[in-house]
Amino acid sequence: SEHARATGRDLIDSYLAGLEAAMRFGEAINPGHLYRGWHPTSTIGALGGAAACSRLLRLDARATANAISMATTNAGLKCQAGTLAKALHAGFAAQCAVQCTLLAEIGVEAAHDALEGSIGVEVLRSTPDALGFAAAAERLVAGSAVTQYGVVRKLYPTCGTMHRPMDGISALMAEHSLGLDQIESVTVIGSRPEFEHLRCHNPTNVSEARFCVEFGAAVALAFGQVTLAHVSQETLSNANYQKALAKVRVETYEPENIVSGGVNYPPVKLRLVTTDGKRHCATIEYARGWPEQPLRESEVTEKFMSCVTPRLGDERAHSLLSTINSLATLESTASMLRQCV
Repeated sequence: SEHARATGRDLIDSYLAGLEAAMRFGEAINPGHLYRGWHPTSTIGALGGAAACSRLLRLDARATANAISMATTNAGLKCQAGTLAKALHAGFAAQCAVQCTLLAEIGVEAAHDALEGSIGVEVLRSTPDALGFAAAAERLVAGSAVTQYGVVRKLYPTCGTMHRPMDGISALMAEHSLGLDQIESVTVIGSRPEFEHLRCHNPTNVSEARFCVEFGAAVALAFGQVTLAHVSQETLSNANYQKALAKVRVETYEPENIVSGGVNYPPVKLRLVTTDGKRHCATIEYARGWPEQPLRESEVTEKFMSCVTPRLGDERAHSLLSTINSLATLESTASMLRQCV
């Protein structure tokens, strides 16, 4: 945006254009892409980012195609879940998008069959039952994917697959006024394709904890909620967490429908047994922050402040938030970016 001397409205417009493209790219190759082991935050993120940057720089159709084609070189694998390398995927996708778009701007050419060609992304990184890029392109023109699907705001700093179990356990604990010592066991039951993301089962560090449903369930049991502060090395050595972890069981089932996206996600089921033999069950369809159960703006603000304040301090964090909230009226995004330094 600095390179383009963009306004805040330009930035919002480009973000939405990139998001629309990314959602349709996702439709083209998921769920086969995801379940074959690719990490869409990295792969599809780079494509959507290139579309956004191309819009921001007002590239023509050919240069935009070159930017998106070059962005196919960014690849991330789900096997990195539970490592610090996984956390790099979003940053690498953004870096790739910016670099590829700047290269396209100065005339670097790339293959124009990189998406749907005989040895392109659709063939190599997906499955035959996926929608395909040709059909996805028609949807891109026909209507808004953002309106169709909505946008997920992640409340917790963990893999999204863990959010529904954490929400559900916290809700059951509150509903029945239960404490940790009153719990005999809790069983989390989720669909196998989703829970395959959660590769870690007895985490020894924070990176592993972010991909461990047992960790999320145990934190919810031990503390009644999950916050940014709970996803820490200190929690892993906490006596109540360790006591809670011993009470957690995980089971999986084969879903009838594994198509990703909102209402199509198979439900998560919970079975909580108390020390006096009572059984409390729940079926969790949506996580807090999903379009079907949106966060309150106060929760979004609280999450922003908890992430940013440790770096900038309270006063500067509030000032940055105020600027972001007025993004649509900013004549230059450079002023906002300077506040982040």
